[in-house]
Amino acid sequence: MKKSIIQIVISIGLLLSGCTFESIDPNTASEEEVLGTREGLISSCIGLRAYYSTNSLLWVIENNALTTHEVSVTSSFQTAWELEEGEDNLTSFNSNIGNLWTSLLKVQSLANSVVQNVDAVDATIEEKNVIKAVAYFYQAAATGYLAQFFTHIPINNQEDASFINRNLALEECVHLLEVAYDLTNDTNVDPEFLGDLCGQNFDLENTILVYLSRYQLQLGNDQEVLNVLSQADMNSVSLFEYGPESPNPIYNRVYGSNLYYQAVDDFGLESAVDESDNRIEFYLSPQEASSQRGIDIEMLKGFYDDPQTPIPVYLPGEIYLNQAEAFLNLNMPDEAVDMINQIRSKTNDPHGINADIEPYIGPTSAEDLKAEIFTQR
Repeated sequence: MKKSIIQIVISIGLLLSGCTFESIDPNTASEEEVLGTREGLISSCIGLRAYYSTNSLLWVIENNALTTHEVSVTSSFQTAWELEEGEDNLTSFNSNIGNLWTSLLKVQSLANSVVQNVDAVDATIEEKNVIKAVAYFYQAAATGYLAQFFTHIPINNQEDASFINRNLALEECVHLLEVAYDLTNDTNVDPEFLGDLCGQNFDLENTILVYLSRYQLQLGNDQEVLNVLSQADMNSVSLFEYGPESPNPIYNRVYGSNLYYQAVDDFGLESAVDESDNRIEFYLSPQEASSQRGIDIEMLKGFYDDPQTPIPVYLPGEIYLNQAEAFLNLNMPDEAVDMINQIRSKTNDPHGINADIEPYIGPTSAEDLKAEIFTQR
């Protein structure tokens, strides 16, 4: 099973690659050939990126948006309808949930295979360190999203794998990312080699820091969040990029021949949204329409209105909001408001997500500021 997963993922990845190395033919290669050479491991990392960004990311974004009611179903898509309705309407064999589970476990499995084999191949120490760091990042991202959606998860694909609870899974994410960060921090990373593995617009070190802050925040390690993000670049970007043969996975759900869902007006935030907020126009296009449930909906834009539009690996705004939440949890409301206002007043976001609205002047109780941070997220 593991061999077939590896070969499928690599074949996807090679479609996206612009690398100049001699690649392994995934249709004829054994697992030893794929994972036992420098070229095979590079192909594995490319395939890992491709599979995660075109498959796993679809289920992560879609399932999250449906269950939080940021989007509403516009077709007879039963599995999406079940997720939007929730509770007793959600069946145990919902394919969206099954696809989320299996795709993220595949990412875990391939990333772990890369890590287990990299030391034995003929490559420089610097190349090995970067390959490991990339694999650890995807392993952590997959584990983190599994922990977001499920209360207990396995951290390996063995038949008798033990399940761990969400907190232990998040601690594993932190461990993986700390190791990955040390590997990149201690290595003179060749930008061209990193571009081959991750794509040309991918800041691996900053991405690791942002995801590390995310999991530390979920664990309640607020001072660690601030320590980590003090090293982050507020203006750096990382992108999952798409092309004709590997299109943006959300595009066909909202612009294809069978429209599955559209955005709920103001993403369901209603009165909490400042109508002068420029992010509304960035993400939403007004229309007079309603979903299957009779909910007012708008056309979703942003990163999803073209099949070749890249999807950010993270938004720079998360850096400010993770700090805001950490400050608030540390009973530092003034500092939290400062971070909130960095988002509200932003006019120079690298993705063009600029609110450009007045500073926050509301009440500063913990409950009120948590609600404001939630709105800004």
